[in-house]
Amino acid sequence: MRTMTSVRRSMRLLAALALAGLLTMGVASAQQQATGVVYHDANQNATRDAGEAGLANIPVCNGRDIVLTDDDGRYAIEVDDDDIIFVIKPRNWMVPVDDDGVPRFYYIHKPEGSPELRYPGVEPTGDLPESVDFPLYSQPEPDQFKALIFGDPQPRNEWEIDMLVHDVLDPIAEAGTDAIVAFTLGDNVSNPLDLLDDVASAFSVLPVPTYYVPGNHDENYDATADEYADETWERVFGPATYSLNYGPVHFIILDDVIWHPETVVDGEVRKGRYTAGITDEQLQFLRNDLALVPKDTLVVYMFHIPVTALGNRDEFLALFDGFENVLGLSAHTHTQYSVFVGEALGWPNETPHQHLVAATSCGAWWGGEVDEYGIPVTPCRDNVPNGHLEATFEGNDYSIQFVPARRPRSHQMLIWAPQTIEAGVEELPVYANVFLGNERSAVEMRVDGGDWVAMDRVSQVEEEHAAMLAARRDEALAGARRADQASAVLTPKPSPHLWFGAASAADLEPGYHSIDVRTTDMYGSTYHGQYSFRVR
Repeated sequence: MRTMTSVRRSMRLLAALALAGLLTMGVASAQQQATGVVYHDANQNATRDAGEAGLANIPVCNGRDIVLTDDDGRYAIEVDDDDIIFVIKPRNWMVPVDDDGVPRFYYIHKPEGSPELRYPGVEPTGDLPESVDFPLYSQPEPDQFKALIFGDPQPRNEWEIDMLVHDVLDPIAEAGTDAIVAFTLGDNVSNPLDLLDDVASAFSVLPVPTYYVPGNHDENYDATADEYADETWERVFGPATYSLNYGPVHFIILDDVIWHPETVVDGEVRKGRYTAGITDEQLQFLRNDLALVPKDTLVVYMFHIPVTALGNRDEFLALFDGFENVLGLSAHTHTQYSVFVGEALGWPNETPHQHLVAATSCGAWWGGEVDEYGIPVTPCRDNVPNGHLEATFEGNDYSIQFVPARRPRSHQMLIWAPQTIEAGVEELPVYANVFLGNERSAVEMRVDGGDWVAMDRVSQVEEEHAAMLAARRDEALAGARRADQASAVLTPKPSPHLWFGAASAADLEPGYHSIDVRTTDMYGSTYHGQYSFRVR
């Protein structure tokens, strides 16, 4: 893989031109058809030099329609006065990236610019250039590769961007990664859209390009219509809906946030709000995009709000008819769980596909007490630590690992049991929160190296067990220096990845004993956890 340093150096000129709205020098009068060339920029200078060949059969899109370049790399596509033209990255080719690792694979056509908004959008681009050209660089991409995936960074200020860097991104850069690309899953900021540029700069600490998915907190909330809610997003990241290929995998990024501006009905002011859905224009894009993808390809679609919340879910899923290798990714909920989308949810194929709702990078919105490094301990609402996902793709197959922030990769569960029990107690209740667990996971437990016993997947902790866990903790703290600080009791929270088991404890001698829990996930990976308790 070409190093990011060399690519960024060669891309500075292109990034500046793209953001200014000019990819070539000759600007013609306004026209309804964009033409240009997709070419192999062999010397990576963002200019088509003599001898640099055009590339055939490369898809170019206006957000709705897709055309393929001819044998000379030329294309022609219809455009409106509020369109973004972009190239769909083919396998084994790399699109330009700027100094922050943001891919610049598009040309914005807004002759009059964005409407006036609190957070600025795109400056007027003027008439279409005579030729809107897109350079690509050769980049070998193997059948097997890894991608980093980040749910909701969601900073509200510069301090929280610092937390994103120090808690999540720096440890990846420090340890090194063999991933070749990264994706966010929306809510890249938490409303202050002037932070989008800073978030992009934060992700530049990673040695890979990062593609961005928009979320509801990335919208222009003062927009007068949904079509104008992405104006600041477009200025920073370009299109909010697009696709690309890495290795044998086809990725589709969709903005599934529909903005409903403030209205006045019968004299009553109704606040602006958002819902989840896919617009007709996006459905047209998706239909045209999938028509170019072989049916046995692994297709990964990404948006912010989970698929179960889409207002037109059936219409969206119907477009995947015949695609048996599909993975869906979203975030938004500040929890982590999987839905296996089958016929009951509108899936048109025989085998359900996994839709994974990822834990967030910000956890509980960067809340919680700070540790000795000044970084908040901020688990998600279901006790899953903040962190990111690492996906491994191989052909049309995949596996996923959850990586907790600043913790060992082996930290894949939390275990709860009474800290102390009396000798002779018959039953020892044990709960395990398996962070990436789902209905296809196997979870087992044993005490002191005994026989493994299957645990049961449950939705929440029994009230009597919650009371027992709290009482045992309070008892252990009685008289301790920290007794007056023990106002919150960490007990298992309701989630789809909680398991319960009851161990026989009647024959245990006084002293410490260990509970081992192991889980094997749907991808075949096994993880272990241990919790020690005392018999008195």
